[in-house]
Amino acid sequence: MAVFRCVLVLVAIAAVASAKAHKPDPTARDMMPFEKVDTNKDGRASHQELEEFMLKNTALLDGLLGKGREAEKEAVINKLKRTAATLFKHADKDKDNHLSKKEYDASIDKASKKFMEVLQTEVMALLMKKEL
Repeated sequence: MAVFRCVLVLVAIAAVASAKAHKPDPTARDMMPFEKVDTNKDGRASHQELEEFMLKNTALLDGLLGKGREAEKEAVINKLKRTAATLFKHADKDKDNHLSKKEYDASIDKASKKFMEVLQTEVMALLMKKEL
């Protein structure tokens, strides 16, 4: 009987682990919903709203880079701003200088991935430079 209970417990643990393993990772759209980006609630996201949302955690760069590297941090932020502007331009299919929810939803996953790639590349380059 004890063996049977152990087998049942192991099957239950495996089932829970399997269910968790098959849970899809949240997308950028899940983590950055349009409603949070559209801060003035006009139903469209401006370049400024998107940039502010994407750059709101840049204070974390201080922790990564250390104090006294303000010029380097500012260079990274400027690169991220240029990247956000380019991504916004590509997402704005109707060229009205705003993203509708449809335009945003269609582009945010790819745009967020590209933005994070640029951030990683820039930060890693600075960290490597710091180590040298």
